Amino acid sequence: EKVYFTAVVDFLNEAGLLEVVDSLLLTLLAKNYSVWKMMQDQLNNVSDYFVTHSNGTTSPSHFYNVSMAAENQILKLSTKLGLSPQDRSKMLGALASAEVAKSKSSDRDNLNNLLND
Repeated sequence: EKVYFTAVVDFLNEAGLLEVVDSLLLTLLAKNYSVWKMMQDQLNNVSDYFVTHSNGTTSPSHFYNVSMAAENQILKLSTKLGLSPQDRSKMLGALASAEVAKSKSSDRDNLNNLLND
């Protein structure tokens, strides 16, 4: 598990997407991953996913419910950190657009030149 998080941190850092404030998100991601992994280790066969009550009804097991809650948090945090290909392309595209916007001055803008001709 530590290898996974080291790889995530290295990837985000190399992409220029990691900031000091991200440590909280990474900590939450690590904790949720740990909980998810513990719950998944308890779900070995189909019967582990359900609990049969004394009245004969069934419901999802606590292991399954906690696993799903942790998985949902992992997905949300991963999106915030840009860990999916789609999220990364959005973030990198926004960074590139910001750099282009910084380098342009209004008097050299193509539209401005057209209007001033």
